[in-house]
Amino acid sequence: METQRINDLLYRYLHKTATPAEREELFLLVKSLNNDAPVDDVLSRIDVALLPPMPLPEESGREILEAILRAAPATPVVAAPVHRVHFLRKWRWAVAVALVLGVALAFWMNRKDAPAPDLVKMDVRDVAPGKEGAVLTLADGSQVVLDSMGNGLVATQHGAQAVIRNGQLVYEPTAQTSGEVLYNTMSTPRGRQFQVMLPDGSKAWLNCASSIRFPTVFSGQQRVVEVTGEVYLEVAKNTGQPFIVQLPNQSSIEVLGTSFNINAYEDEPIVKTTLLEGAIQYKRGTEVQKLVPGDQVQDDAQARTGLRKKQVEDIEEIVAWKNGYFSFSGTNFSTIMRQLARWYNVEVVINGEVPTRSFSASVSRNISLENLLKAMEVYGIRSSYENGRVVITP
Repeated sequence: METQRINDLLYRYLHKTATPAEREELFLLVKSLNNDAPVDDVLSRIDVALLPPMPLPEESGREILEAILRAAPATPVVAAPVHRVHFLRKWRWAVAVALVLGVALAFWMNRKDAPAPDLVKMDVRDVAPGKEGAVLTLADGSQVVLDSMGNGLVATQHGAQAVIRNGQLVYEPTAQTSGEVLYNTMSTPRGRQFQVMLPDGSKAWLNCASSIRFPTVFSGQQRVVEVTGEVYLEVAKNTGQPFIVQLPNQSSIEVLGTSFNINAYEDEPIVKTTLLEGAIQYKRGTEVQKLVPGDQVQDDAQARTGLRKKQVEDIEEIVAWKNGYFSFSGTNFSTIMRQLARWYNVEVVINGEVPTRSFSASVSRNISLENLLKAMEVYGIRSSYENGRVVITP
């Protein structure tokens, strides 16, 4: 069996186009690859060109892959020699993740010689992952639900009109203006995310349970917006009119033209602002931290400590949510559970002591809650679901 055949089957499976026969063939081939072979040798046989480049620490990848292989069907398969495909070592653990969230789930769900795991006995098929959608609150207090709107006009206000264009809310200037400053607020409920192009051409991506408040026309000496939750901003450059972001904790960010991510959820203990491009300065009271690309400032007002600045090792992890992924690298359990609760719009209850160890994984945000909870069993995390509550038993 050639390596290309394995790649083709894996691609079809991950894109949900594989037939039952092709799925069975893929499961058995992956199992047969490990006939007394080291884990590294198994990984080196898989081409990762079709998979997202989300590397994991080696210990995590090895543990995951070995768990997959132990769970594979026992039916022996005789395959022709497979040509080895060599690639950089840092890519190997991306393969392990893809197998966990794709092939491993199929092992458990399609085995005929063993029942489904007892750890997840639930019906969560109606719990879909989050999607595009938001609520626009106009200056007069009226609200427009943007979830299912197609391209077209949403509202016309003094100096601007709001339109939907290709899944994004866009503000366009008009000739008519009264000089009055009107404010709109775009907010995303739990389980929703959306994009908006502001009146100055700046772009904002809102993660679930987030908001941005802005004027329909930027006038005066500054461009001021207010954000909550998690927002990624690409600010249009205008040196004569600085861009100011006001945060719920009374801190602010001054920008000239740049790209950065803000994580300021109320249920997160620390406000984190990460700079991707350009330059910003973060202010809290009289304290100021200037950031260069790759810097992250951490604001822990509860601890009454000063602003802490650090260099981020993996900038892609910070904006993974915007690009359609959950990305965890040494992330604590509670933080992960808060992210899942917001995206799937469920309540998460931890029954027992919260695990103290950290976790590393990368997975599409399009995965169903049902399959995600099954995948978590690889880490020894038990779960059950009832009436909108996910009960976790570590």
